[in-house]
Amino acid sequence: MQTTDMAELVNSGRPMSPEEARAAADWLTGLARERWTELVTNGRFMRALRAGELPLDALRLFWANNYVFVAELNNLMGISFHRYNWWFKQRPEFLAAYADKIADELTHPRPPGHVQIVLEQGRIFGLTDEQMVHCQMLPACRAALEWRRAMAYEATMAERWAQHCNEQNIGHWSREMRAALTEHYGFTDEQLPYFRTHEEADLQEHDGIMAHGEFNRRVLEAILTEGAGPIRPGYRLEYVTLVSVDFNAMFYEGVYREAMSETHYGWR
Repeated sequence: MQTTDMAELVNSGRPMSPEEARAAADWLTGLARERWTELVTNGRFMRALRAGELPLDALRLFWANNYVFVAELNNLMGISFHRYNWWFKQRPEFLAAYADKIADELTHPRPPGHVQIVLEQGRIFGLTDEQMVHCQMLPACRAALEWRRAMAYEATMAERWAQHCNEQNIGHWSREMRAALTEHYGFTDEQLPYFRTHEEADLQEHDGIMAHGEFNRRVLEAILTEGAGPIRPGYRLEYVTLVSVDFNAMFYEGVYREAMSETHYGWR
């Protein structure tokens, strides 16, 4: 199917056949992966990290901002669970998996879940808890968080899961970060718990919990099969997918620019 035809299908709002929904989910997921490769994998932050040329201070600056991002993002999941619970209650095959997904973020490997791993990882990088908890986010990093906050409160269900097409990229990114940090920065695999956890959570079934990327894909297909409904002006589903990646790219580039003294916010 041509790109224009696929875009028309995705944004038609009408119920799709299972085959159409699968193709549409493939298309949106592929767009997210291509955009991530272009703007994040090949962006200046990740290129410098892979070459071993990113200063550790830049990594610490990134991580302080990332703590705030993750801590607030995990709370926003509870809002989505509340907003869309009516849908999941009618689909028990997804309800248990969704509860597992949110619990995984908040309790694995122990409460408070992934936020605790962010703190642990930051300490390994040389940050104090105070530096992370009281970090005043760089504007580009704050923008990435506020986009997701807007999605949590305002998005249609189709928009929310179009945004989630980006989540699997975090698993691939975690693998890439882990490789660069062990090769160039002297960290052992045991010193990188955050990246091991997210590579597993987003890309693999773990402890009986569906990989987050796979769960998101199945929910998106189900939504499209039932009909995405009206598309809000300015929020075509491929736009939501792509701009979600763009905000991630802004996050990395914003940290890079501040760390390399291209900007001078001084909020460290």
